[in-house]
Amino acid sequence: MPIDDLTRLDATFDGRYSMLMGFDTRCGLVGWVLLGLAGVGCGQVTESIGGEGALADGAAGAGGTPGAPGAQGQNTARFRRDLLEDVIPFIDGEEEKIQSETQKILGSLTQGRVDPHPVVVSATTTRVPVHNGHTESISVKLDQVPPHEAIVAAFNGFRGRPQELDLPSAPPQPVVYLEERNRPQPALDVNRDGGMTVTVGRLRPCPVLDYKFIALGHNTIRGAAGVAILNAELMHREGLL
Repeated sequence: MPIDDLTRLDATFDGRYSMLMGFDTRCGLVGWVLLGLAGVGCGQVTESIGGEGALADGAAGAGGTPGAPGAQGQNTARFRRDLLEDVIPFIDGEEEKIQSETQKILGSLTQGRVDPHPVVVSATTTRVPVHNGHTESISVKLDQVPPHEAIVAAFNGFRGRPQELDLPSAPPQPVVYLEERNRPQPALDVNRDGGMTVTVGRLRPCPVLDYKFIALGHNTIRGAAGVAILNAELMHREGLL
């Protein structure tokens, strides 16, 4: 259910619940917006997002990567080799979608239409040789600057409607903060709770904005198929199907 095409669930439920679901928007965006709902994103004035983790071969090709299978006569084997030896600093349409869809998803419903949130987002996306997972390096400017401990507590304490209803696909803790300074890592953390949990780490002061941190989400589960199933479970439980 792309956000551009649907009558948002806010029409029946509160905005916090509907936005949590992500509406199967861009896979690189769902984890980021979930963090905003956890307490860091909704009140900020300016955000800068950089560095999105790479996808597996097929998903990378679907994202418009130059040299993907079927493009310019390259086969899958060569594409895999080239991606393992390279970082591709462009994903067609991804940066624009992250910037505009964040405003829509964090926005509010007024008389049947979405009023975008005024948050400003600057995004840079790249493809890197990671099998699964989007890794995001995030810097945020906040209206109010809470202490470090309060932000970590907001991450770890966030729960939404899927957790309240104990839905089958809902992770018990949608956001997990790790204290280790070398986490999160795709190889170690991307499959947390079946790939439905966003893992965060390295929260620290930012000398340009207010805070910066690293977030990791599974692109094909939390960012696509898994959240689609969770959407359906939620709508069914609420009597919308």
